[in-house]
Amino acid sequence: MKRTALGVARLVQLLISAQPATAQLVAAPPSPARAADASPGAHKLALARQLVEATRMDAIMTGAFGNMAAQVTASAGKSLSADRQARMKIIGEAEGAALAKLVPQIVDSMVNGYAKNFSEQELSDILAFYQSPSGRSMVAKTPQFMQGMRLRWP
Repeated sequence: MKRTALGVARLVQLLISAQPATAQLVAAPPSPARAADASPGAHKLALARQLVEATRMDAIMTGAFGNMAAQVTASAGKSLSADRQARMKIIGEAEGAALAKLVPQIVDSMVNGYAKNFSEQELSDILAFYQSPSGRSMVAKTPQFMQGMRLRWP
């Protein structure tokens, strides 16, 4: 279970760093001017939510959590009896479902983080990219990219 929690933490970090706009949020602390804006307005929050929706982070995280649980089950199951493999599959599916239930909280946290750390202009500009053909292509290809990744468990 400890390895799974560590893997989830690594996956969330990877998902966040995979998004260019979010990578800026993680890489640099907010400027003093932005830190003072502790309560973003409704318009900023709406732009931030549109950005999270445009990047389809909810679907990407849900899929990644399910994929991660399946990978753990598959890699651990090879050396186990058929009965234990069946139990591991059930546990893996339950873990994937439990992690997927965290997605709305993660999305809300991302919305607040974007709204607190980016100006309205920056949010509009980033959103414009994700709504452009290149941005939509990036969003469409991200699940394929993430699915092709194989995490190595310690």
